[in-house]
Amino acid sequence: RNSPECTEFGVSSVRRAYCLVRWANHLLRERNLEITDVILQFEVLLPHLVEILCKRNLGLPEPDVSKADHSIRIMRIQKLLLLVKECAEEMGVSWNPVEASLIVAGNLEAISDTLLVLAQAFTLQPVEEGTDRASIALLKWCRRVLFGFAGALVTDFCSSWRSGLALCALVHRLRPDVLDYTSRLSASPTENVELALDMA
Repeated sequence: RNSPECTEFGVSSVRRAYCLVRWANHLLRERNLEITDVILQFEVLLPHLVEILCKRNLGLPEPDVSKADHSIRIMRIQKLLLLVKECAEEMGVSWNPVEASLIVAGNLEAISDTLLVLAQAFTLQPVEEGTDRASIALLKWCRRVLFGFAGALVTDFCSSWRSGLALCALVHRLRPDVLDYTSRLSASPTENVELALDMA
């Protein structure tokens, strides 16, 4: 799965970070790495995430955080954040990077913000050439609105909607009073589609 395993992000930065860490760990598995403490490990594992997602070999040495000079750590993270910004913009996601010093200081909100832009930029599949701007804008809106709903990762206008979960998540996001998303996770695709269309 490419999506965090949570129903939806709440206002809690801890909850959001938890969901995003699960998503990041899915990617890091290919390198036999895992984030078990995001505050302590993020500075070390961010280069791996950037390499995996941006498809670039950074050639960066593993930072020994305990021994590196504070200013060198900040410069290293600043370079990574600028690369994340560049890669995200190539995928159509604009982002103003957080202060590198906040990452080095282990600020959970800054770490979550960085993980979130990575997830938003790289969970959307490339759009077929010739797709009109309105369709691309609609796809990006759906992805942004539904991001974080388990099973409702939207990457296209076809396979992403087959389970009916994306439709149910969309109705839940706009009208939570008429549809409980968590109750749809075990329902059949046909049931999900029919209910979502009935409630829409």
